[in-house]
Amino acid sequence: MTYATPETGQDPTINADGSDLESILTYRIFRLHAALDRQAMHILNTVSGLRQNEWKIISFLGLEKAHNSTDIARLTHIDPAIISRTLYSLEEDGLVVPECRGAGDSLEYPGQTRPRGRTTGI
Repeated sequence: MTYATPETGQDPTINADGSDLESILTYRIFRLHAALDRQAMHILNTVSGLRQNEWKIISFLGLEKAHNSTDIARLTHIDPAIISRTLYSLEEDGLVVPECRGAGDSLEYPGQTRPRGRTTGI
């Protein structure tokens, strides 16, 4: 079912050229991806209480794919400021603990998650 937008009164799935977006395969795949992503994030939050960024960071640290915020940013393409705030939140919750300071005074997270951090994954 499609709905008219209040601004234009037109069906939002109809392109300016008159083609129906619902008939375009890539549009349908995009909509499916968005629906599955919303469902996965709901399940993740319900089961573990983690947000998506928290889960990604814990996963990379636990699998020892990343050891500091720079590695996490490179692998996840998440903004470094968001990573910093998320790591601080995870530290406050006792899910991760920085083990040492590396070059440039950066915190290192060598895959040492706390027991609760290891059990929050799905």
